[in-house]
Amino acid sequence: MRGAQPSLPHPEPEPTPEPQPEPEIVVVTESKPEPTPEPSPEPEPAPLPTFNDLETMLPLTLYFHNDEPDSNTYAITTNTNYTEAYNSFMSYKDLYISEYSAQFKYSEKKIAAQDKVKNFFDGTVTKEYQRMNEFMTMMQSILERGEALEVHVRGFCSPRATSKYNINLAKRRITCMKNQIADFNGGA
Repeated sequence: MRGAQPSLPHPEPEPTPEPQPEPEIVVVTESKPEPTPEPSPEPEPAPLPTFNDLETMLPLTLYFHNDEPDSNTYAITTNTNYTEAYNSFMSYKDLYISEYSAQFKYSEKKIAAQDKVKNFFDGTVTKEYQRMNEFMTMMQSILERGEALEVHVRGFCSPRATSKYNINLAKRRITCMKNQIADFNGGA
């Protein structure tokens, strides 16, 4: 057997390994528990109003449209409350602006006049209405504590009508404010 070479055993091919899933990476950290927030302190209640607080708000000056409430009558009472009278008066704002500024021909004076009336309504009239509501809220708080309170209301009028008529109009305006007190917060 010449020329024959001995054959070497061929190694068996190694089996191809099956792909293995990648190992999961787990990161372990030491976590501290979230600190429990301190409960926020309850806000301190607003101090209860005192008689002195009411007195510092006086006088209240409330405004009405001419001859209101209930114009053209000698009646001395009304069913209108001040919120209704205030809303009625505010509805005339544009008319008051127009009529007052109509006397001025030059635009700067006319604009200044319009601003003056607008500021009266948006500032003075509205501010006094808001102050009245604040006063009423404070008054309600005092009464709910069982304290007694006496309120004096005066009514004024422009001198456009006779004295007798204006006295009755002033009485209607006083009644209007009494109605406001009775109706405040649904009659609270």
